[in-house]
Amino acid sequence: MTDFIRHPGLMVYSESNMPFEIIHADWPVYPIGHGWNFALETIACFPIGQRFYSIDDIDQVLLCLIANPKDIKGDVFDSKHMHAAFWHEDLKVLFNKGFIGPIHTMSESEWKFKRYKQIFDDQENIPDFIELKTDTGIVRVDKPIIDTDDDCRTFVSLNGGYFELTTLGNDYLIDSHKEYNFESILDNKVVSLFKHGFYDSAVREASIFLESDIRHFEVSKLFGRQLIDLHYNNLIKRIGYETAFLKCYRMELRTAFAYIRNEYAHGFPITTPKSAENLLKRIGSLVDSFRKLADR
Repeated sequence: MTDFIRHPGLMVYSESNMPFEIIHADWPVYPIGHGWNFALETIACFPIGQRFYSIDDIDQVLLCLIANPKDIKGDVFDSKHMHAAFWHEDLKVLFNKGFIGPIHTMSESEWKFKRYKQIFDDQENIPDFIELKTDTGIVRVDKPIIDTDDDCRTFVSLNGGYFELTTLGNDYLIDSHKEYNFESILDNKVVSLFKHGFYDSAVREASIFLESDIRHFEVSKLFGRQLIDLHYNNLIKRIGYETAFLKCYRMELRTAFAYIRNEYAHGFPITTPKSAENLLKRIGSLVDSFRKLADR
């Protein structure tokens, strides 16, 4: 049971008809939940126009790198890089809504055949089977047969190896956000600045508030990425093992620091009431997660 609980790909979803799932991969991050709204929430963690490059595809989940893999020297799976993960089903829904692209859908057998072909350098002469050496012996893998009539699931494939938010998706993201009462979580000064129309100042103060809370908790003078790494490693020590939730929490902290805290600390971005509200909800949610982890 201990090994099961400590599996790096174990995800517990409190708001899902699946109480838990395991992805058979030790990735730097996993999907934060089931549903296209969770996928959109992940996309919202990154700047407008960001491209998501697929680097792995396991158990109906795409792992994406937040950079062109061709520009990365070394291991693209290294946790020092930014990543995001998405369920195939959720990307399909977002695509059908016109929120993301370029993507095309395929049947399960077509997807399996595509994955099989990727093993070989010669794409024209694909053998009928291969034999793979495993810890338990030799395993034969037959070439998948495409039979769309037999397929019950739909998978996605990224044209060009990446997808990005469309104009329609961006407009939807701006006009809607999950319900969250940031006023009960964030400092009164932040709430006052927001109510008096000082929107960029409110976001700036909120990001400082989050960082200060973590620094105080860790009794550290570090800041930015170094502070997050210290905080993350200390949480693993306290819990006793690395979890999928902690990896997702780290991703959300990194993106908040990189794209909100840094931007507002070193500039004066044009901030509308709606964008300020969305950013404050996001920071408030992170503060809430931080406090729950700190209390464990």
